Amino acid sequence: MTNKLESKAFLEPGTFHFVKWKNDIRKAEILERRICEDSSNDYIYYVHYEGFDRRLDEWVTPERFVRAVVTSSSGATPAKRAGVDEEATDEGEASYQSRFPKKRKLNDGGSVKGPKREDALEKEHEKNTKVRNIGAAVFGQYEIDTWYYSPFPDEYKYLEKVYFCERCMKYMKMKETWGRHMSLCDHKCPPGGLVYESGRNKIYEIDGKLNKLYCQNLCLLAKFFIDHKTIYYDVEGFIFYILTENDENEEHVVGYFSKEKVSYDNNNLACILVFPPYQRRGHSQLLIEFSYELSKKEGKIGSPEKPISDLGMKGYRAYWNKAILRLLKNCKGADVGIGSVSESSPFSVTPPEADKIITEDHEDTLQKKD
Repeated sequence: MTNKLESKAFLEPGTFHFVKWKNDIRKAEILERRICEDSSNDYIYYVHYEGFDRRLDEWVTPERFVRAVVTSSSGATPAKRAGVDEEATDEGEASYQSRFPKKRKLNDGGSVKGPKREDALEKEHEKNTKVRNIGAAVFGQYEIDTWYYSPFPDEYKYLEKVYFCERCMKYMKMKETWGRHMSLCDHKCPPGGLVYESGRNKIYEIDGKLNKLYCQNLCLLAKFFIDHKTIYYDVEGFIFYILTENDENEEHVVGYFSKEKVSYDNNNLACILVFPPYQRRGHSQLLIEFSYELSKKEGKIGSPEKPISDLGMKGYRAYWNKAILRLLKNCKGADVGIGSVSESSPFSVTPPEADKIITEDHEDTLQKKD
């Protein structure tokens, strides 16, 4: 067991150690440390497991360290090894930045920001978001463990929980305050207009300019589960589509997607999230299909904004597979390709995306045959 003196001598931020994780032992980098607030007054350490997504980062006690400091297996910088500007998936995929190029951003004058400015902003973002600041979000009937950092005010730093009202999206620090608010809140559904209803599900269209506080708080909650989301407060240029699910008592917000009011790249979706308790129920497919129906109504060929996160890519891949198979089934003629499929559908599949879908599906097919 590592004692307190050894903790101070060896367990420094930026060093690597072997750490117990469930029934396994993993190499991890210490990103930050702080004094534990219990009677032991010992250090606890925030670690990133090398080769795994940042959503698995966590605070650990000294007892879980099983070996002395080790060197990294790669020559990457500590930030990259920690998955801050390179997002490795659970399967150890290539870095996030190498899979998706950075999207160019415009400054106030309309010109493209230079590489140095982009790099400076990226480094600042990495520094400020590498440590998850709040442990869990209480949302409706669920207490959800957070995955990533979210830019809450400083007084919320290192809170064990933050409490959200799923009706109006206000957030609170204290359970008692949240309980009083929930007993008084008279909101029955998200603000905005109802644009879709089928069975237990409804979708509401919300203008970020008209319902600014609601959308800002929604983005803060969503950031707990989306690593590379950078829009928190500037919501006026977006439309939000909120998906709800009815039970016997009330409507529950299960997910949403946002869309730019004006997109010069014909993006029909900027950000999509289904909250963890409601995932794997087909909600993401409904939101994605609805975004393409909006494109069809506008008479445009739509596409999601790049880059797409690893979980977002899984949802889109499943949707594209089904949609393309439906189109191929109805196609008449021998010559059918990605171009003709894209032209005859409301969605745009660019060559890199198409190649990825076809290659991975082909590999899956070969594995099933073997």
